[in-house]
Amino acid sequence: MVYNKKEKIKKYYEDEADIYDYTHGAGMYGAQRGIEKYYFKFFKQYIKPGAKVLEVGCGTGVFTQALMRISKSIISSDISDNMLQEAKKRNPGVKFKIADIEDLPFEDEKFDFVVAVNSFSYVPDKKKGIAEIKRVLKKNGKFLLVDMNLLCPAYYFTNLLKIRQRKIWFSTIMDSNRFYLSNLLKDNQFKVIKIYEGNLVPHRATKKNVKFYLPLEYLLKIFPFFNIITMRIFVVGEKE
Repeated sequence: MVYNKKEKIKKYYEDEADIYDYTHGAGMYGAQRGIEKYYFKFFKQYIKPGAKVLEVGCGTGVFTQALMRISKSIISSDISDNMLQEAKKRNPGVKFKIADIEDLPFEDEKFDFVVAVNSFSYVPDKKKGIAEIKRVLKKNGKFLLVDMNLLCPAYYFTNLLKIRQRKIWFSTIMDSNRFYLSNLLKDNQFKVIKIYEGNLVPHRATKKNVKFYLPLEYLLKIFPFFNIITMRIFVVGEKE
């Protein structure tokens, strides 16, 4: 069952690669806004210039660009060769490698940081995935995770409408919540340094419709309790 799920996910992204930036919004205004307002600041808070970084599930390389602004010592990986081909177009000079998060082709304790942006929730066997991430991290190395937030109503709405036939992957966000991720890290000898919700504006938002989300974002700043329904979770785990 796990194997079949992995093959379905791989095939989906192999077929979707050349239109992914549009269908998933990775190349659109909302994604770029999210990178500048949330993701880049998150990366920069922990990653130092020259740090050895492994990016897992890099997709079309949109977030690779942000990481390269901090450290040039990066290897970006993905299970889909077609996605990597798109990432290479966007990031000339970056070292890319086909890799399954559950079986990473790297030696022990090679990296200072492992980064996963919107990819870890797609790993069928997350316990095996986190064990591999731990293996390739140096002692006190950090896992920086950004992923979908189970509590965000938008995912349920798009699933009900069957937008882009997202039933293929909707079940993957069931484990994407602060409680599961925190326990997963702790159970695998990671210290949870930080965990919080953020990034309300969808990646596919345009300059025009982003105005709809800005008042909501403002309200969330006034009432932080409602941050639990934002679209992403940000997690920092340190290998003990």
